[in-house]
Amino acid sequence: MRFAPSVSAVAIRDVEKQDDLYANIDKLDVEESEVDEFLCSSTTTGHTAITEELCSRLLDRLPG
Repeated sequence: MRFAPSVSAVAIRDVEKQDDLYANIDKLDVEESEVDEFLCSSTTTGHTAITEELCSRLLDRLPG
């Protein structure tokens, strides 16, 4: 299993020091990420785990 830190997955601002890896990305301004929108799982899950929470978010965004 591979692990991608959330700060990398959502491409937050420059990560220059160890503490930056623990940034609370839910509280960052949207300008501090290179993606338009993201949702992190509310629990720790395996990389690419399919959960009801995350799938619901995707399904809600499909054109109706």
